[in-house]
Formats: sequence, structure tokens, C-alpha cells
Amino acid sequence: MASSYYISKQPIRCLGKCFKTNQQRESNNPYALFISFDDDSIVLLNPLEPDVIISTIYPPPTSNQVVKVFYCTSIQRMFLLLKTGSICVYHVEKETGTLEQLKESKSLKDYEGKPMTQGVTCLDTCNTRPPQYDCEIFSDLHKYREPEPGKADYEFVGTLEELENDLLDTFLVIGLSKGTIIFVRVNNLDHIYSRFSIHRQAISQIHEVKEHKIFLSICEELQLMIWGFTEKREQVYQKFDLGREVFTVAVSKGN
Repeated sequence: MASSYYISKQPIRCLGKCFKTNQQRESNNPYALFISFDDDSIVLLNPLEPDVIISTIYPPPTSNQVVKVFYCTSIQRMFLLLKTGSICVYHVEKETGTLEQLKESKSLKDYEGKPMTQGVTCLDTCNTRPPQYDCEIFSDLHKYREPEPGKADYEFVGTLEELENDLLDTFLVIGLSKGTIIFVRVNNLDHIYSRFSIHRQAISQIHEVKEHKIFLSICEELQLMIWGFTEKREQVYQKFDLGREVFTVAVSKGN
């Protein structure tokens, strides 16, 4: 039987869990549950007392729809993807969430300072550290530099061992409107860390299988790619023609 419940007065679009530490994630013990509503507002609830609201997030006034919501453990922030392709970062330690960053697609730049020409269509956090390669410059001599201490947008929360062994979600993996996939450090959203050509059409979903350091991505052509990295380059392991639209993909831990 349910030990607690929350009664919503408006349609719920999605819900998920917030973990402040890797230990909480491993034990499936979230510090908060988030619920995204049809009016684009989001609430964080105490999982032990769901009638207690920890924080409420209101999207920017220019937002027309929130299409993705998740909590990033490594910097303890909420990320929102808007239908326009803009990425919002919220601090949620107070009663009302504070919008700290609003990044449009064109604000993401490569190491030459050139902005992206594709729009963001989907994104998620990931633990896997990609090789520093840029498919549009055809070079692995990537000049991305880690921000100096004190100059990064955020400091990572976690142990040195967790960071060195890719046990924290320190990257965003982002699908773009022409099939390209980029990786961006969650504490340095202005610069592309690496860029790969995986699909030919806009990417609708992307998911990481952390235990195996591989990714599943689906594009508008209804193709599913299973891919990862080999010898500092991307490697497509399997490709499937789905034949029908996929609404939800769930990655089961341990498989």
C-alpha cells in the first residue's frame, strides 16, 4: 500500500527524483520528488511528507512549454529544456526556485568561438566522459580547457574519486535538430566539450546506460542508435528502424 500521497489540482506532465549525492542515488533515497505540471510550473516535494513543498519553480515569462526536467546531482541544480531549445538552470534551496542561467542554442560555442547553427531538441545528464573530438572541425586536437578553480559556473559536489571514475553526472548530452550530438560540462555551459555526428535528422530522445558507458538515441526518422566510444571516436554498435513513434524509454539498472 502507498505510505503517502499527493493530490494534484491540475494535470501532471511528468515526475522524477532529486538526489543530492551519489550515495542517495545508489540507495534510491531521494531528498525530493519533482512534479512538472501542465502549466509549466514545477514543485519539489518532501518524499516522506508529500504535502510539504520544498521549492516551486516558475519558468521564464517567455517560455511556451517545458519539455524536459531533471535534477543534476553533481552541481545540485534543476535543469529545464524549453520547446524553443533554451536551457534553464535553477537553484532550488529556497521556497521559490531561482533562475540562474538561461542559455539559448546559439550561446553554445566551439573552441573557435563559433556558435551552433542547430537547435537543441533534447538533453539529459550523463556520467560518461566523451573523447574531445569535434566532427565539424574533423579534429581531436580540441582546445577545450577546464575552467580554473573559482571561474567555473558551479563547483562539483562529490569526492575526487567519484569525479575521476565518472560516477557523477558532470556532463550534459544534447541532441540537435540535424542529428548532431554534443557534450557540454554542466559547470561550463558556454563551451562545447565534444561534438559527434550520429543521426541525419532531429534527435527526439537520448539516454545513457551508465554501467556500460553507452547511449541510446532516437531521431525523427524513427531510427534507434546504440552507440558509445572506441579509441577516442564515436562507435555505433547497433541500429534499428522502429517503424513507429516511441514516447518513453526506460533504462533498467544492471542490464
